Formats: sequence, structure tokens, C-alpha cells
Amino acid sequence: MIIRDDRWDAVRQLPFRWTEALIGKLRPLHFPVLDGPTLIVYSDYSGDTRGSRFETISLLVIDSARAGLWDAMRSEARRLFLMDGRRMGFKGLNDSQKRGALPAFLAANQLSGVCCVIAVDKRVGRMCTPTDADKEMKSRGILSSSWRPKSLEQMMRVVSLLSLFLGILSKPHQNLY
Repeated sequence: MIIRDDRWDAVRQLPFRWTEALIGKLRPLHFPVLDGPTLIVYSDYSGDTRGSRFETISLLVIDSARAGLWDAMRSEARRLFLMDGRRMGFKGLNDSQKRGALPAFLAANQLSGVCCVIAVDKRVGRMCTPTDADKEMKSRGILSSSWRPKSLEQMMRVVSLLSLFLGILSKPHQNLY
């Protein structure tokens, strides 16, 4: 993996005030540049329930060229422990078959990538869209369908955070899945 210093200049161009503060927290962590030809992004979201104080956005960005060993371990665990088509999930870990497969699924040290979970306090409110952004964007022809304001805000948060992380982790001309 290579390290590039100019990547921080590009992510500073994101249009939100909070990005500068986030970059200030991330920069000292010395993120690698994932230099394989293809990056794969996985994401997950939680905190939508009324009782939850935070919404979270989880991102996993991996270099697919270096994921072979992990994928082989995962496939072997499926073959040995989950041959009846069960799906792996943390909610079902009282199942002995799934517990047996867990170490192979958690062999994250076999992956070349970065996993990050961003928690946003719900009291923050809007971070990426002003009030009535949905109506304004629709009137300008930017949106062709109707969006609920909350859904538009969530989508813009995910896109903005993913853009920031891809700006830090990637290099030009890579494929992205």
C-alpha cells in the first residue's frame, strides 16, 4: 500500500462545515491508500428506532485483490458449518453451527482495507440538507422523484461520508463495487 499526502486536499472540498472537523480527527490515523485495481464497499446503518440516541453508518472498504485468503476461509467455513444454507448473523450466535463458523468470518486481519463506524447524535439534526432541500432540488430538476426529507438527509450523509473515505483511501482509475 502507498501513502499519499495530497488526498487530504481533495476531501477538504466537500461542501459541509463538519467535514473539516472530521478530517482533523481522521488525518492523524494515517489511513493507507488501497492500491489494488478494485475496491469493494460494504455499508450498514442502524439507529432508526425511536429509542436510539445515535444513528450509525458503518463502512468497510476493502482491496479485492488482497481479499482472496479471507474469502477462501469464509467459503470453507460455509462449507463446513453452514452447508444447509444458513446465513451468518450476530443475532443467531446461540446456534452452535454459527458459533463454529464465526472465527473464519471474523478473520478481518486477512483483509486489506478499512472499517469505520460513524455515530451521529440524533440531536445534531440536519448535516447535509437544509430545510425544504427536497422541494428545492425537485423544482430545479435535480431530483426526479419524491424523497422524504429524512431519507434525503440520510442518503446525503452516507454519500458524503463515503465520498470522504474514498477520497482518502483510493487512487485514480480504480473500479468500485
